[in-house]
Amino acid sequence: MATIKVFADTNTLYPYYICDLLLHCAEEDLFTVLWTEDLLTELIEVLPRNKRKSRKSVEGMCDAIRRAFPEAEVFREAYEDSGSRCNTIR
Repeated sequence: MATIKVFADTNTLYPYYICDLLLHCAEEDLFTVLWTEDLLTELIEVLPRNKRKSRKSVEGMCDAIRRAFPEAEVFREAYEDSGSRCNTIR
């Protein structure tokens, strides 16, 4: 298992070729990608605005991230009300 952890923020999951590269590297165990439900919710709301991908397509992408990396989810209680998020993600 990779020891480097990378938080996938909205701007790292768009454009899609960056998203593909990031997730492929995580699949190859070069690092562990971290994500939150808040992030995926934001993606579903924001990405369809540019009209390149439909909401359904983005929802499918988010479902794929959930299925491919279930152990990488960071739950809200791990970062909410914390002075430093970096210290709460282990």
